[in-house]
This record gives sequence, C-alpha cells and structure tokens, in this order.
Amino acid sequence: ADLNRALKIAPKNAVCLAVRAVALRRMDKNQEAIRDFQAALQLNPRNDVVWAELALTLHQVVQSTDGFFAATQAIQLNSQDAAYYNVRGRCLLGLNRHEEAAADFETATQLEPSVANYFLNAGLAYNALQKYERAAELLSTCISLAPDKASAYRERATALEGLGQTDSAEADTTKADELEQTK
Repeated sequence: ADLNRALKIAPKNAVCLAVRAVALRRMDKNQEAIRDFQAALQLNPRNDVVWAELALTLHQVVQSTDGFFAATQAIQLNSQDAAYYNVRGRCLLGLNRHEEAAADFETATQLEPSVANYFLNAGLAYNALQKYERAAELLSTCISLAPDKASAYRERATALEGLGQTDSAEADTTKADELEQTK
C-alpha cells in the first residue's frame, strides 16, 4: 500500500517500481512484476540489480532467451557479482545450454566460493553434460559447505552412478532420503 502511494506521488521512481516488482513476484504476480521491472529499467537502464531480478522473474515464468538477455545485461554492468552468473546459468540450464551454464556456475563459484548453491548448480550442469567426475567434485564441495542439503547428495549420487561407483551412489541416495524425511 505504501509503495502504491509512493508511486502515485512519484510515478517515475525506479526504486519504488523495482521494490514493488519484487513484492509482486513474491505474491506470484509475475506478469505485473515483469512490467514494473521493465518500467524501472526504462527509467534507469544501468541498474544491474534490477536487470538480475528481471532475469530471475523471466526465468521463473518462461524458459526463454529473455531471462538470459536480462542476466547478461546485469553481468555487463557488474561482472563481479556471482549471483548474476548464477541467475544466467539457471536461465541457460532452462534453455538446455548446459556447457554455457556450467561455465557461468564455475565463475560464480570462483567469485563466491562459500555459496553452496553455486556448487550445486554447477554439479547439475555437469551431470547434464555427463561429465560426472567434475560434477562429483563440485557436489562434494557443496556438501562440505551445506551438509544438510539433500539435493546435493541426490545429484552426487547421479554423478557417482555415472562413474560406476554404485555403492557410494546408493549411500548418497540413502542420505538424501534421510535428510528429506527430517524436514
């Protein structure tokens, strides 16, 4: 309500538009969120955060190149933010462009090596490429950073199975099942 009031007073306030867009996305009003993000970018096309938020929203709504384009804009404006590479990688995974996605996730892990999800996403991309050794390495790092992440064990099980390590894969699947039951 306060954001709507602020926008009535100053309808060309890019910050208010972007904040409202995030709120709309959280309420699953994605089309309205996209419109607000786009309006904010018309007012300030150099806002890397808004480009990344638009990319994430587009990725959630439609698997298209629009999200990839928006994430690329964010990276061009700020190439040191790991989250932007992660968002673009997610867009690329949705487009089945696994090699490019893996490269973006690798960049994210290098820029912020303490974020488990970046390693998880990289592992997903490498599993899709059937590069199981690299996937297992990345997923092991993810597990060391977040030992309660069931999805990391499940993905590592896929990689280990691909490497012919059936017993280890079964152990990871069991661990993933245990973790999921405790949630």
